[in-house]
Amino acid sequence: MAERTHRILIVDDDENLLRLLSETLEAIGYTALSANDGLRAIQMVKSEQIDLVIADISMPEMDGLQLLQQIKEYNQDIPVLLITGVNMNNIKDRVYQYGADAFLDKPFRISRIEQLLNRLLTQKGNRAKILVVDDNKEFREQFASQLEEMGFRVIEAADGSEALEKLSKDHIDSVVADYRMPDINGLELARRLKNDAPFTRVIIISGQSLSPEDEILLNESADAFLPKPFRMEQIQKMLNSFIKSGHKVTQK
Repeated sequence: MAERTHRILIVDDDENLLRLLSETLEAIGYTALSANDGLRAIQMVKSEQIDLVIADISMPEMDGLQLLQQIKEYNQDIPVLLITGVNMNNIKDRVYQYGADAFLDKPFRISRIEQLLNRLLTQKGNRAKILVVDDNKEFREQFASQLEEMGFRVIEAADGSEALEKLSKDHIDSVVADYRMPDINGLELARRLKNDAPFTRVIIISGQSLSPEDEILLNESADAFLPKPFRMEQIQKMLNSFIKSGHKVTQK
């Protein structure tokens, strides 16, 4: 799977600033998406994989504070950085009361916004949401508990069908799925996610070796394979690598 960089949505009705900020973020390694109003932005948040939003406060129709509220109602885990060039009374206090993760006055240095993005994305990564899929209830619950102790938020599913249902209702950063399961196995789940949720990272775990055919499917659909038994430090390293850098990591 190709490397994925963090996807930043920039929202501003100033086309010149929108273009300049997009080009700057692309130059320092991010994938920049843009919207020139709040209505378009909330549509993109719901239809695209967005890691962080930068939004101007002063916009027609839907201002930055209204957009912030809608984003947090949809997914409170998406960091939002609000920016403004307008001098408003107590605006900084209001911004944080509405739930913003950071605030920046225009004009700003690129080094400052890069610093904020690094901090916000690191904080987000530390609370990533992981879906554990395994039909072995005892293993699944113990594994989920260990991931939670590492600081991850964990959702469980007993099989592939339940996993797909939960993925359709929630934003999942990474999936750890067993290779052998009834109904939909781990590799079939990974194949479906490649089409339906291409930015969700998938780790396949198994106590059995893979057939040559399954190894081909693994390389085409999943991001990593880890044989059981494994050390929790191994899975933690993989998950952190996906979250922070987007690189594919494989251990066989």
